[in-house]
Amino acid sequence: MKALITSAGLGSRIPELKNTNKSLIKIGNKTLISRAIDSLNSRGINDIYVITGHNAKKVEKEITDRATPIFNPFYKTSGIIVSMWLAKQFLEKEDFIFMTNDVLFDPRLIDRCLMSKKDIVIPIERKEGYTKEDSKVIVRKGMIIKTGKNLPLSKTSGEFGHMAVFSKKGGQQLFNKIESFILEEKINSYLMDVFNALIEDGVHLYPVDITGIPRIEIDYMKMTSEKDFIIGRKDARPEKYVVVKYRFQTPGNFINAAVDLSKEQSFSSIEDPIKEKELIKRFAAKVISDSVVETNIKRIPDMPSYIYSQKDGPFITREVELAFPIELFGDSLVLLLDTVIGEVHNIAKFTGLKVLDIEFPRSWNKTKSA
Repeated sequence: MKALITSAGLGSRIPELKNTNKSLIKIGNKTLISRAIDSLNSRGINDIYVITGHNAKKVEKEITDRATPIFNPFYKTSGIIVSMWLAKQFLEKEDFIFMTNDVLFDPRLIDRCLMSKKDIVIPIERKEGYTKEDSKVIVRKGMIIKTGKNLPLSKTSGEFGHMAVFSKKGGQQLFNKIESFILEEKINSYLMDVFNALIEDGVHLYPVDITGIPRIEIDYMKMTSEKDFIIGRKDARPEKYVVVKYRFQTPGNFINAAVDLSKEQSFSSIEDPIKEKELIKRFAAKVISDSVVETNIKRIPDMPSYIYSQKDGPFITREVELAFPIELFGDSLVLLLDTVIGEVHNIAKFTGLKVLDIEFPRSWNKTKSA
């Protein structure tokens, strides 16, 4: 089994990505592309190809020695099907799993897709409601009969999971159809257009239900405020959050500094903080507002900072708790520790920072001691 990740697009709906790439957005100190590769590796899939284009050098640097880059020189003037077609020579004689670079997902999604032995498997998520931007799917008698964004909601069966599994036969059918699109100069067609053309040719596309497996597409950024990163103690439920106590020193606004800490340790991009509301709600660490305790005030900072000098004092030390969503790291102790502790010393707004305590999830009491 091989894997293909497309990462060539401009990400034009997110202006902040002009100097980077959507796959380089960081979630919990790891980029989306690194998380995807980690997930594939954890399932024994190590032969991975990444289609690059926009800011290709930065993407290639991120995936060094972990995946094979394939550069799409037409990324500015063509769509995803051209990117996929460029991988044909590497994949057409193999089973492979395909995914886009803009989805944060639980690795169990891969497991669910690989359970089916059909030639073309498409994951779909059932939802209570759908937006006009959702890539929708209609299923009848166990097969997908139509895909697209403009499908009637009354007939929609689910949302396309931006992943697919192809057998050797299914891959050949896919690449043959993509090639026909390119020959007809339909180079800006969507993958769903190819799916619909395959269906019209009598090729069977089989859905697999991934409802309940955490997954979210990163497609927009929206302005947020500090309040999006602050919750009360009563809302930091132990079945949903891991609570970490920090002691930090800063001469600046302590709430601003604490919010920066929550962003940096859970949810930041290469260039700017991620500002997409749904992502922040689900994955960003939150400052527990009623946990802040002031401990001491000093005239001299405990630790040098490149943005503060002694004249910026007084330097106030406080203790604060951050609530990290369990969904951010699943059941991985290594990822949890990397998220809450990793790189804390590099946050410039602090002149002192220490992790004091971690309240582990109650659900780990049995699973981690077994």
